[in-house]
Amino acid sequence: MKVFMYDNVPNFGDMLNKHIWGRYFGPYLSHEDKVLMFGIGTVLGEDIGDAEQVIVCGSGCGYSRKIDRIDTSHFHIFFVRGKLTAKLLGLPDSIAITDPGILTPESFPPGPKHGRVVYVPHWESSSNPLWKIACERAGIEYVDPLGDIDEIMRSISGAKLVIAEAMHAAIVADSYRVPWVAVTTSARINQFKWNDWAGSLEMVPTFFHFAPLGPSDYFRTLTSSKDKEIRLEEVKDMKEEGASSSSGPKAVLKKIYKVLVPAFIRNRKDDFLNHKLGPVLDRILAAWVQAGLPSPAMKRTVRAFERLKQSAEGQLSDESLSRQRVDSMHRKLEEVRVFLEKRAA
Repeated sequence: MKVFMYDNVPNFGDMLNKHIWGRYFGPYLSHEDKVLMFGIGTVLGEDIGDAEQVIVCGSGCGYSRKIDRIDTSHFHIFFVRGKLTAKLLGLPDSIAITDPGILTPESFPPGPKHGRVVYVPHWESSSNPLWKIACERAGIEYVDPLGDIDEIMRSISGAKLVIAEAMHAAIVADSYRVPWVAVTTSARINQFKWNDWAGSLEMVPTFFHFAPLGPSDYFRTLTSSKDKEIRLEEVKDMKEEGASSSSGPKAVLKKIYKVLVPAFIRNRKDDFLNHKLGPVLDRILAAWVQAGLPSPAMKRTVRAFERLKQSAEGQLSDESLSRQRVDSMHRKLEEVRVFLEKRAA
């Protein structure tokens, strides 16, 4: 069985797939078969390649235009991330548990409590060194989402507050019972997936919006496109209109597919601005700031970090509910093991 994940960059949220699933399905991960697993991540709708069977354990919808590829002839859906994903796929709410990142403490025991406030940016924002400088000046620990995963887990689990632009930083923090604050640094924020996960634990995320700090932040806002994302309003409309499971997702896809070709053209430009030109300009500006160049944007950001640090307030799911979700997930994972055993027999 192969586990689907984004591994072009070592983003710790995606890398959790390598650590968590080996604990449960280790012997089956080495089987040379045509079983594909969608686990941690907003990956439902991605291309399944030549897989003959796809199993779903906690994945979510949020980005893909290929939702219509999910059908019962190829997919065995054990559970999904949240009720929004279930609704979009025309599935009952009972199929939703939560994100498998809630199991992180089973693979990474919590580190010692250091009591610091930590900031975990989205992996795209991590290319901008200005955010690290702002954290240093505000007395906040900066955690690189592309860094060593053991160090990331120690920093998050030992913190008194996690400021999270990366959604899995909030998920992991919550699993360690560490309060978290959701933040944005640009308009590139997928509220569907945040609400899908938070709703699974009966929370509504409250976002603190940072102003852009460097050119890449402005570029991400400039190039952000809601056409590439599934919107909360679309799921709401499905519910209000009573759309059936067969027509609901297709109705969403019709809107999204209209922009497929122009979106493809934009993606090439977006990649250049966000991942090439933007980071180069960020590094130049960071060198100037380090040299003492006045920067109103840096002062503003440091003050914002200091306010979050001083308040030390964040969101946290109900502990008993969190334990219930873990227990429910364990039962579902046992069903997956039985399924794999029967298939291997």
